[in-house]
Amino acid sequence: MNLLHLKYAVEVAKTGSITQAAENLFMGQPNLSKAIKDLETSLGITIFRRSSRGVVPTKQGMTFLEYAKRIIAEINEVENLYKKREDSEFKLRISVINSMYASLAFSNFSKIFSNYKEFEVEFKETDTADVIHDIAAANFNFGIIRYPIDEEEAYLELLSSHNLKTETLMEFEARVLLSKNDFLAQRDEIDMDNLYGYIEILEDDSFIPELSDIRSRRRTARPFLKQIYMSSRSSQLSTISTHEKMFMLTSPIPNEILESQNLVQKKIQGAKQSYRDALVFADDYRLSDLDRLYIDEVKKVIDNELSF
Repeated sequence: MNLLHLKYAVEVAKTGSITQAAENLFMGQPNLSKAIKDLETSLGITIFRRSSRGVVPTKQGMTFLEYAKRIIAEINEVENLYKKREDSEFKLRISVINSMYASLAFSNFSKIFSNYKEFEVEFKETDTADVIHDIAAANFNFGIIRYPIDEEEAYLELLSSHNLKTETLMEFEARVLLSKNDFLAQRDEIDMDNLYGYIEILEDDSFIPELSDIRSRRRTARPFLKQIYMSSRSSQLSTISTHEKMFMLTSPIPNEILESQNLVQKKIQGAKQSYRDALVFADDYRLSDLDRLYIDEVKKVIDNELSF
């Protein structure tokens, strides 16, 4: 239980609707429902009775909500006493894989920066190996990593050895990213055989010694003879958007970015490889309210902007 969950519960009680409360809180309805359920589980009580007409507090819920309102009011009073200090500074360090949804979420999240006179923020986009190193070395608050689900056991063992834990954000199958002008862009799904003769854009991963055998097998299995390695995501997108017969295998990309870059994503016919994106943080690290504000924004982009 944390202050954010208390505020969620009070807002739900105020509106009498999970959907309306989620809209007021600028978050996805599924994420709010899960937060309320987690809160109820941690307390061992049912706060709200759900029906087709909305939600109403139970008897135990009404008692809890009175306490929640008092706690929030007292914290607000303390914050007002030290408002100058609150508004002056915060520090936040996030290390994430190169992913358009994570950067879009950060752009949305950064709107809160205007409330502070001083702050220090580091938002690093890199690869999974580097993210794991950043969090294990305690140089960053938390991160987002990606790995193939069929290699999950090896990755979880690696994370455990560094005293790191994860929280799933999404699972997905890779998509083929193409220019809207490409002949294959008209198809609903693409058979990988259709891409022979195309140039594949690749993003090189850092070396992870513990997973070297897996990485070597993955490289050997790639069937395309024309390959370009590019580390900059903006360069990858602009290159593909202006060339036909060029593609990249990517995670789902926000629709507004695809539109602005003249790109399309297509499902792979008979795709078998699935991936997992997950939060990663130290076992003994407790996510702050500020951390969770960014994470909520990430989940909102995943819910509303990505097509699976």
